[in-house]
Amino acid sequence: MWIDGDPIQKIFYQESEWQYVPKKSTHFPDYLQKVEYDDMEEREIKNNLTKSHACIKFSPRDIRYIFVKEDSDIPDVVNFIMSELDQYSGSDQKILTARVLSLEALAGDL
Repeated sequence: MWIDGDPIQKIFYQESEWQYVPKKSTHFPDYLQKVEYDDMEEREIKNNLTKSHACIKFSPRDIRYIFVKEDSDIPDVVNFIMSELDQYSGSDQKILTARVLSLEALAGDL
């Protein structure tokens, strides 16, 4: 894998991410023609259609765990939750912060 022009060793099977592919729908297009994409207003309309019909809807209460590598990473995640997720209620933010766990602490407990 290349990052900023430099080769980086990456073990992809250790990644814990997943991708969601929405079902085909008549509510939003599979893709845009170049002329549609180049038209900022048209692109915004199509993006909003896709967001309203294809996004996974979940709330902070649906999140069971937020794992970070080390204990020292926890304050940054908590700060992010409190400052960037302010569209959620204070109680939802507190629930999220309570679900932040470090793998470092977990390994020490096992």
